[in-house]
Amino acid sequence: MFKKILVGVDPSAVSKKAVQVAIKLAKSSKAKLVFAAVDFQQMDSLEGALYWKIEKALSTALASAQKSAKAAKVSSDAVILEGVPADELLKLAKKLKADLVVVGNWDASGRGKAIARDSAGDIKNKLINEAACSVLVVR
Repeated sequence: MFKKILVGVDPSAVSKKAVQVAIKLAKSSKAKLVFAAVDFQQMDSLEGALYWKIEKALSTALASAQKSAKAAKVSSDAVILEGVPADELLKLAKKLKADLVVVGNWDASGRGKAIARDSAGDIKNKLINEAACSVLVVR
């Protein structure tokens, strides 16, 4: 069914749910997972300590996703990208020739509120409308 699944990862609880769903799909399809976190902040617009805090949170989320995949005996890679989240995930999905993109349905609180201000607009809607492959939004 699927050979390569791209999973958008961030430190949110819904992202953790999306990771678990993607792992189950990858296991049943014998697909490879690629976990991607997108740092949408520009270092020059943030104080150094805040920038590194965001980087650490993204790295921790990716490490946790990979640990879960490994425990399930699912092959995975991880990458941190920088830029507009929807645009970066779309580019990576195309480059990887992903069969599926899995993301969490961010809400209007916490990190989700910051993402909602993304200049590219609503991430999940942009992915759904512009991805060349299927997109699964996990609640």
